[in-house]
Amino acid sequence: MSTMPQQAGIPLTGHSLAPLLKTAAGEECTGFFTIRTHEAIRTVSLLHGRIVFAGSNDREERLNSVLLRRNLVSLEDLTSAVEIMLRQNRRLGEVLVSRGTLNEKGLVRALRTQVTEIVCRLLTLRAAEIGFRTQPVPDHSDVAYRTPVNALIRASLFQVRDVHHVMDEIGGPTATVAPTALFATEIASSGLRPEHAALIPYLDEPREVVQVCSNSDLPDFDVCRLLWVLLTIGALSRLA
Repeated sequence: MSTMPQQAGIPLTGHSLAPLLKTAAGEECTGFFTIRTHEAIRTVSLLHGRIVFAGSNDREERLNSVLLRRNLVSLEDLTSAVEIMLRQNRRLGEVLVSRGTLNEKGLVRALRTQVTEIVCRLLTLRAAEIGFRTQPVPDHSDVAYRTPVNALIRASLFQVRDVHHVMDEIGGPTATVAPTALFATEIASSGLRPEHAALIPYLDEPREVVQVCSNSDLPDFDVCRLLWVLLTIGALSRLA
């Protein structure tokens, strides 16, 4: 039986979406997460536990914003395509491809980028309401996000630049972190960069955060974000 919450809206504090995504992946759930904040409503679609699509009503997370921000289309081409989209009630991507502004592969890359940006934003939220509904979802196999959840969590949390946010999450400089029984398994699917992976052998026993920082050549803030990632994916636990 699935352990996923089926409520329409439960409080989201800290980064509890990450373990929910991991649970959904482990249970191969199919359905929709709906995440509401005061600024936007976002959805994440899963098919057999795999993220296949994400949507948002935040203007900055819509496809047209992604295309312009990433310099994938010119402002002139985008403006013309949006006018046609509105006039003919067609999808923006369809219009761009039909006009030769983007080819099919370029559109798929843009859609995957959009999905990535939305999910990364969700994984760094500190407050929201979240619900999950089990129901069929479109396959979206051509644009499905193919990166493991752990690697997506890593990429998302390393975007956070708020020092106090990170320190709150790891428990502060004197907090002690220790490897869990899933240490090796969770790290294997996290997609760590070589410079981060080099620190892993040092974490095979309980260590204080400040001690880990002192024994790494990485910037201390990067070490703290790495510890946050490892705590979030369940490779480390924080000792009382």
